Amino acid sequence: MNRKRAVRKKKINRGTAMLLMVVFVVALFSLSIYERSCLIALDTEIRHLEEQYTASVRYNDDLQAKLLSSGSISEIENYAVGVLGMVKPDSASISYVVYSKDGPSGVTNAQSGSWLGAWFSGLFGD
Repeated sequence: MNRKRAVRKKKINRGTAMLLMVVFVVALFSLSIYERSCLIALDTEIRHLEEQYTASVRYNDDLQAKLLSSGSISEIENYAVGVLGMVKPDSASISYVVYSKDGPSGVTNAQSGSWLGAWFSGLFGD
């Protein structure tokens, strides 16, 4: 009777070992599939980021081209006057506010010629 039990234990041990081997193989296979899915997800993210980078580079190049084609200040002034309806300032339309310690002390016109002195005296006191 003991002999039958020992044989039975060996059969159970072999069965258990086979089951563990199958579980191990399935676990390795599952791990391989998981790693591949992670690699595919990362590859997709890399492609998406590369597309964003390419679009950003194109956008930057377009902005650089617009900046270079915008030209000089005279072209900007012509656009402001012609399209936007702005008026070029002359010396009569420029005024300076003179501030003192107590607050604004007056407005000086650019044509009067004394605006610089008034500005300094208002800024630093009398």
